[in-house]
Amino acid sequence: MNKQTVNKMGGFTLVELIVVIAILGVLAAWGAPKLKGYLESAKGTAMGEAIQTVDEEITSLANTHRISNCATNTRLVAAGNNYLDVIYNGSAFVLAAEQGSYERLPHAINTNAFSEITAAGAGAAGTYEVQGMPFTIQPCTATENVYRLQSVTSDTLGAYLDTYHPAIAAAFDPAVAVNAGAVRYTAADANDEHQVDIYIRR
Repeated sequence: MNKQTVNKMGGFTLVELIVVIAILGVLAAWGAPKLKGYLESAKGTAMGEAIQTVDEEITSLANTHRISNCATNTRLVAAGNNYLDVIYNGSAFVLAAEQGSYERLPHAINTNAFSEITAAGAGAAGTYEVQGMPFTIQPCTATENVYRLQSVTSDTLGAYLDTYHPAIAAAFDPAVAVNAGAVRYTAADANDEHQVDIYIRR
């Protein structure tokens, strides 16, 4: 067996390896921003779907039990807990006086829209998130429920606005806070993240 045959059987040459690595580098540089864009778009969609689902669940519970659909109404929820605890866990966090009514009119537990960070306890609300973004219910206004997400990147917020509020998206500037309207948010912080409050008419 001659030396040339041995080299051919030995695998790639150094030049071939360098060419392959260069090609992979170019593909990675081209694909990484696109992948990041897809991921942020998915998070923006998940954010919108979670808020919509929770608001619909609260309205459904309110209609079933004939109470106000204010998201911070305490008529159904045990003291110290909130609607997210009830939606995620069920009757354990319903006010004792309403337990019988809740059990006669059961409501599906929904754990798909958001996930639990720390478990709720009696009189102690749990903490929740949507795709890694902390999620809370804020005091409702006379006509709207208010949902807050934190650690929302500019790309995720932009993707959410593009999908759910295109008119607001047209004027979106991550460096500028917005304090009025259906979507209110802080200016981006040093980590390019925002606190976002979403107002939904009830």
